[in-house]
Amino acid sequence: MIAGVLLTASNIFIIEGLTHIDVSLGSTLYRLNTIGVVILAFLILGESAGVFKVFGIMLGVISVLLMYRGNQTTNPPGKATVFFWLVVCASLFRAIYGVVSKAGLSANAEPHSLLLLAVLCWVVGGAFYAKFVEKRFIVTKKKIIYSLLLKIEELNFRKMIMKEIDLQSMPIKDDYLWISGVSL
Repeated sequence: MIAGVLLTASNIFIIEGLTHIDVSLGSTLYRLNTIGVVILAFLILGESAGVFKVFGIMLGVISVLLMYRGNQTTNPPGKATVFFWLVVCASLFRAIYGVVSKAGLSANAEPHSLLLLAVLCWVVGGAFYAKFVEKRFIVTKKKIIYSLLLKIEELNFRKMIMKEIDLQSMPIKDDYLWISGVSL
């Protein structure tokens, strides 16, 4: 359930952030969540951190600093800065989601249940976001059917992937993409 809440918060933060900063900056920042995954996997899960991983983290941090500085020259400080950091938080939540999911899988949690809870959290959280933030949530029978069919197909796709690979024996950097990649 924690993983689902993290995923939902991450998705809502990225949606809000991208409405106020350059999409190229926001999407790049968000995809740098792998930096957080590598650091958290080292600290929490005891995964190795070799020279190349540390070098990659340093490059990622430098790129974030350069993008932030570049963003300040094209967008005035203030509101854009807040949304820049909102996207950074979205990236961090996505990284924590990956580590929490991996920890759950390592503790023999049932993978399909993890996915189902994450999907349900996002559906409920997304509905609340649409209703109370965007104020344009209209439920129709057609939308419910399409949404359910889409989520069922997404779960079936994830199940198919999980049958092909052994997520519990993979390092987090590899299985993180399979656990969370289709959610947004």
